[in-house]
Amino acid sequence: MAALDHPPEALDIGAVIQTTFGVIRRNIVTFLILSAILAGIPAVLSGWLQWRMLGPMSTGDFRGAMGLANIPGTMAAALIGIVANAILQGALIHVTASDLTGRKASVADGLATGLRNFLPLIAIGVIFGVGFILGLILLVVPGLILATVWLLAVPAAVVERTTISSAFTRSRDLTRGSRWRIFALMVLMAILGYVIRAVFGSIFGGAMSLAALNPLALVGVMIAAVLNGVIGAVGVAVLYTELRRLKDGVGVTELAAVFD
Repeated sequence: MAALDHPPEALDIGAVIQTTFGVIRRNIVTFLILSAILAGIPAVLSGWLQWRMLGPMSTGDFRGAMGLANIPGTMAAALIGIVANAILQGALIHVTASDLTGRKASVADGLATGLRNFLPLIAIGVIFGVGFILGLILLVVPGLILATVWLLAVPAAVVERTTISSAFTRSRDLTRGSRWRIFALMVLMAILGYVIRAVFGSIFGGAMSLAALNPLALVGVMIAAVLNGVIGAVGVAVLYTELRRLKDGVGVTELAAVFD
């Protein structure tokens, strides 16, 4: 009867969103610096390379646009983006966990955590991406299920310092029983991300899809990448801490102790 008297507390999506933007507000300068370095610059580099490649196509120079000389630069930009995104994830998770304990983490603190964890985070990102794409190929639904189940693998790896396989297992366990709510949160975040890209795309030279042909639109690409990078990473970190509280009864103080 005790279990009936005290039913498990359900995940509150509204509380996660509110906490996410509260963390962002309190650490806006730190987040903007980290994201400008680790999300904005790679986005501009990628956009510039697209402009270099696709610009000649507008004049009919298809051979110049698709020349082999552009391939090494494109591959280098993609590699920089992957590494930078992994470091950013670790950095933002560190700052978020620290904030939730009432402490202030610096840009250097975040970068140190990101650099310490970027190799396993890259591996997690690759596995996540491959699984998601394969799931989408299999009638879409499996990909969405995997994305929901594996969503917390990154914060689990950073905070709990687990192995790569254990991070996915931990995410599976934490999301169990809350996946419909988590999926709804993912949809809301995806819509917000689309709105941010559309707004800044229209402000800085038209739709984002035209950024490759409009250097000014690279500014919009950078701003949108920074904002979406912050909101996404902080939101996942907040969701992780909330599910740890609900499932494990672990407070944010214990979660952040790993950074001491």
